[in-house]
Amino acid sequence: MDNLNNQSQHYFQDDDQSYPQGEAAKSQIESRHRKGFIWRIFFMAALLTAIVVLAALMFSIVNDSFGYVIVVSKIDPERLALNVANERLLTMPNTASSENDALLAEAIANDASGIGFFGSAVYQQNRDALKLLAVDGETAVSPQYPFTRTLYLYTTNDILVENQAANVFLNYLITYAPNTADGYLTASKSDLARAQQNWLQANPDLPAPAGKWPAINPDGINGRIAISGSSSLAPLIEQTAAQLAAAGFAAEIRRNAGGSAAGLEAFCRGEADIAAASRPIQSDEIELCRENGRTPQAYPIAADALTIVANPALSFLENVTQAELAQIFAEAETWQEVNPAWPDTPIHRTIPGANSGTLDFFSQRLLQPELAALPKDDLVRLLAANISVGRGRALERDQLFYPDKLVFDSPAAWNEACSQPKGERPSGCTAPPRTQAEIYDLVLQEVVQPNVAAAFSLFDTLAKRGEIQTLAASEYPNGRLQFRSWLSLDFIVTPQSS
Repeated sequence: MDNLNNQSQHYFQDDDQSYPQGEAAKSQIESRHRKGFIWRIFFMAALLTAIVVLAALMFSIVNDSFGYVIVVSKIDPERLALNVANERLLTMPNTASSENDALLAEAIANDASGIGFFGSAVYQQNRDALKLLAVDGETAVSPQYPFTRTLYLYTTNDILVENQAANVFLNYLITYAPNTADGYLTASKSDLARAQQNWLQANPDLPAPAGKWPAINPDGINGRIAISGSSSLAPLIEQTAAQLAAAGFAAEIRRNAGGSAAGLEAFCRGEADIAAASRPIQSDEIELCRENGRTPQAYPIAADALTIVANPALSFLENVTQAELAQIFAEAETWQEVNPAWPDTPIHRTIPGANSGTLDFFSQRLLQPELAALPKDDLVRLLAANISVGRGRALERDQLFYPDKLVFDSPAAWNEACSQPKGERPSGCTAPPRTQAEIYDLVLQEVVQPNVAAAFSLFDTLAKRGEIQTLAASEYPNGRLQFRSWLSLDFIVTPQSS
């Protein structure tokens, strides 16, 4: 027992002696405090570094996830939707069309049930034989009239440098059109300034006092000009040609009023020096010009009101609403279908043709077509008109467009494919038909084919907005500048998002 007590006492004594005492203990405590302080500093530094890195990472994510993008599409989606609306107008019963506004006016004047639309200059030339309709209570001369538009000429700087006659013609038109364009409205100050600026850029060596427009004397100018395009601008070009001839301008002016689309195509293919258009040039037309080495410059030189006219025999027509116009030209077959108080007789429509910028403007302003809102049948027709049968058959075998009919495949080939063993038959044999939204996405993918040609960070979008807009206008004239967020539900849940 004594031995056990002695051993226990010896054990505790040794254990007590293992702890520092006095100054040694104080020194050890201070050492541990210093080490703890160092570790706290290290931890705080690491925490601050992590916060800074996380903030930088979040800034990078946000900066790269939002911002301007320039999207260039193979086919303009607005053009596709507009084509559908135009086809709807052109294929209505009792509808005739022409690219010549003078013929439209003559046809309406000779048809007791006739109604149509064209530029105000042509109406002025035929006003005694036609009735001008007010729209929503506004006449064509009212500032609130809903169908007022800008008229354009298009050419290139190279053409103006190489073709003196075209250069002087355009200079004269910019100089005097605001005062001498009978039947037209004066271009806005901003449009006129744009036309002047574009002409001056094509003539940088012309000696002209700063802030003063250089009006060139046309006397003695020779050569040849080919002008093609809108019949709405034909009276203005005729007026200008007559005034130039009286001023001694000796150049030959060849004119072809086949419509805005035809004129712009001829210009872009190098078959005309100047294109006349009653609408802005479109992205596919710009691309055609670029393919042929031409960079079109816009010259907005006048404006006009698209006039809605009827035969004077239609005494019940005086003022129409835009809703009634949409029914008259795109829905109803008789007047009574538009208004029960009107007679139950057929509507005879006489409208501009498929190449007309006037038709484009009217459809866009009145019907406001949007590709995403088109009915399923229209989207399927667009798809069928723009892809090969083979591609369409492959898409249809992946998933049908309709539950009860085929668009691309033949019934025999379809039945044979679906009679194969389960693992070999197409998925479309059992999958539900595509919805309108799915077909719209397919049209975007297969027909529109949008491509991001350039992307800009959020910082650059906010800090360099003007520079980006200038770049987009000069380098991607057929592109669309859009503010886009790359963060979407699909992006977040897709494995590749990391």
